[in-house]
Amino acid sequence: MSCLSLLPEYTCDNMLGKGSFGETFLYTKKTNNKKYAVKIIPFGKYGISGIESEIKILEKIRKNICSKYVLCLKKTVVLDNNLFLITDYNNGYTLDRYMKHFSQSSPKVLLLLFRQLLSGLLYLHKLDISHQDIKGPNILINDTFIKSIKSGKINSSCNAMLIDLGLSCYTTKCQLSGTPQYQSPLFASAILSGKYDISINDSKKNDIYSLGYMFYMAANKGKDPYNEDETDKLSTSKFYEYIIKNKPIVSNYNTSKNKNVNQYINLLINSMLVNYNKIKINKLLSFISKIFKMENK
Repeated sequence: MSCLSLLPEYTCDNMLGKGSFGETFLYTKKTNNKKYAVKIIPFGKYGISGIESEIKILEKIRKNICSKYVLCLKKTVVLDNNLFLITDYNNGYTLDRYMKHFSQSSPKVLLLLFRQLLSGLLYLHKLDISHQDIKGPNILINDTFIKSIKSGKINSSCNAMLIDLGLSCYTTKCQLSGTPQYQSPLFASAILSGKYDISINDSKKNDIYSLGYMFYMAANKGKDPYNEDETDKLSTSKFYEYIIKNKPIVSNYNTSKNKNVNQYINLLINSMLVNYNKIKINKLLSFISKIFKMENK
């Protein structure tokens, strides 16, 4: 799809990326030159049933006080058989582009990423929404965060947010979906046993694992928490069998001068990957606050 100038109040600048449904473009409002990210979903290609879930979730978020750590819908427009989902534009890049750089930056920058994304996930879970597809391309960090990665100094304007809620779930039963690489052993077991859905509570547990997977990669120079030589060539079903039988590789973050900080960051990551089915996000956030204090001493 090319950049569509169908919205009379806006000009279409360029494409930002592709999601589960539709494509996202950068638009500028003519009256104030403010930038917006606009996801365009053609009804003819996906049909209303295919995108109904994402619309309902975005509307549910909009009815509450938006979290700055989760994509928030500003407006919906239906025009020329296209649905336009208009959100604020967060200038920056997806996490996968900068994943390797976090392990070389200061612990404060890494911990800030952890805290903001966990806060965003907690916000969704309190609304009984599970993301279901947490991965590098679905996490956006702004320009200020990128500068902090390079400088090692955190700034109050740093922002990381969860985006692309196209596969998210808000019902008691959630369809098994998402990217296989980042799914938990609990999810893998359900798939291999022939199930088509899991409970919303189990889906939330899977979110914690998926975010723990991202944290592992950010803290370990972009490496996966499993032996890539063994998993790279596996089929999806064989990969699921592998993660059920094998524990993740222990995180080895060691950038801080304070050895206790390194140890606690690794403990945090490992607990999300191993104890994801029983650990609480509030407890993880409290643990991060504790590590912050240790690093500041």
